[in-house]
Amino acid sequence: MHYNFHSIKMRWLNGVFYNASLPASACRIAYLIADCTNHVTWDSWLSHLTISRKLKLSTKTVQRGVRALKNVGQLTIRFAGPDGVKPRLAPTLSRLADDILGPGGGQFRPRNPDRSVHQSYSSNLPISDLSGQRRPSQTGHPIPSSIRGKYEIEVAGRLGFEGFDVLAKLASIDDAIVARLCDAQARGLLTDTDLRSARLAARHVR
Repeated sequence: MHYNFHSIKMRWLNGVFYNASLPASACRIAYLIADCTNHVTWDSWLSHLTISRKLKLSTKTVQRGVRALKNVGQLTIRFAGPDGVKPRLAPTLSRLADDILGPGGGQFRPRNPDRSVHQSYSSNLPISDLSGQRRPSQTGHPIPSSIRGKYEIEVAGRLGFEGFDVLAKLASIDDAIVARLCDAQARGLLTDTDLRSARLAARHVR
């Protein structure tokens, strides 16, 4: 999570800036997206209008730049909200994460695994406010369900009285987000900054 996020983000930006097919405006847009990317959800909720105002570009130029980033595989677009029109601009960081962490980097081995827990508690979380079904993880190495439930409960407890609702909303965006939170908790690397970022991201899911 936070222990490799900045390295992953810099590798993503390098991939954007060294792609000769991308116009300079797309590189500026990519930098702003990276600067505003939530380090728990690995996406941002910048609107085209906000990007236009911050970079002093026309909305048409922003639309073309976002489309160019998407076309070369550097960006994916998710939609949040009941009307499905709020964009979440997500740099394609997960494939770079696997490269940095090495084979099987998405898995972890807890120091004292609890073998009495046999399934994830995700299915028991409150229904998310997002329209549509929970999206599957985009990482290649999901946390084993036999131990993930234990860490979901721990993370939810640290998130506060709305912890399970926060996890449900994050899972509705991408289950890999919850998997990364559980991974960080298991490694003893989940910080207060991570928790604040998770709550902030969940508040933007209406």
